[in-house]
Amino acid sequence: MLARAVLMGWVLLAGCVNRSPVRVSAWELKAKGTATFNGQFQDVFDAAWVAIEHSGLKVETFDRLEGTFETEKQPITAPAGWGGEALRSERVDVFQSGNQVSVAVVPRLFAGDRDVSDDEVWVLGGSGGEEERWRALHERIGALLEEWKTVPEFVLDAPRGIVSVLGVHFRVPADWRGLELAVDRHQVVSQLLVHGQPGCAECPGGLNPTIVFDVTRRSPPGEAPNVVRVALEHALGLELAEPAAYATEASPLGTRGTGEVLAGDPAKTVSVAWHQFDLGHPVWLVRVAAACGASGPAGCDLPYSAMLDEVIGHHGQ
Repeated sequence: MLARAVLMGWVLLAGCVNRSPVRVSAWELKAKGTATFNGQFQDVFDAAWVAIEHSGLKVETFDRLEGTFETEKQPITAPAGWGGEALRSERVDVFQSGNQVSVAVVPRLFAGDRDVSDDEVWVLGGSGGEEERWRALHERIGALLEEWKTVPEFVLDAPRGIVSVLGVHFRVPADWRGLELAVDRHQVVSQLLVHGQPGCAECPGGLNPTIVFDVTRRSPPGEAPNVVRVALEHALGLELAEPAAYATEASPLGTRGTGEVLAGDPAKTVSVAWHQFDLGHPVWLVRVAAACGASGPAGCDLPYSAMLDEVIGHHGQ
């Protein structure tokens, strides 16, 4: 009797850890890969985006209005018997479910160029199975939504010229003491001249060189507020028109752009140089932008670079 019980236990255990591939329809995958969250649609969409990229996948196309995005195909270890290249991608659907928002993650598998997702290729349970993947992704989305409820605040040490957030300390250039902290504490503006004074006499168009520090939650590329525009408006006033495109160059200190803007009333053509740097935090978008003259007394390439070099050196980026 005991031997029979032990044998039955081994049979049951074997059934529990059976990792033979099975056939699962796209509808079943969507149903199994769906979880529901409390939150605003745009927040859940962004959390799903950030979570999927944290998993190592790269979003290729997206449509916020439709609530969908798809990842690039990425190589995976080919299951036994496939032969050749094995690839994987994910389609994510975000949709309203009453007062909540649901996220459905539907994976697709490819043998070379051939979509084999309708074949017996899915391992659902166990380590590395689809159920574990879904669970980790849904937990990450929930954790982001919870963390995003409280946006980090800047701490300003004006006498020492230090702007801090998330344990990172930016030391503004020594002679840039026009520091202003936003009411919500999510943005700091540093200017060469104290707020309210005219731009330096030698600066083109009365430009007041400006550095802006900004923090918000991460979102899909191109959808975050334009912090360079904020810096330009502080430097030259709200009445300005930018060119259709700037000449830009990338460096370890982010992006530098040069061009001309029309500013003031009557409008004057002013040559400007701007910088933008992303600290690279996985959850929050911490950016620094500067708007300065293209050269001469209003230029800020050297002090801006020195400020970021100090930060990057301390944090090993």
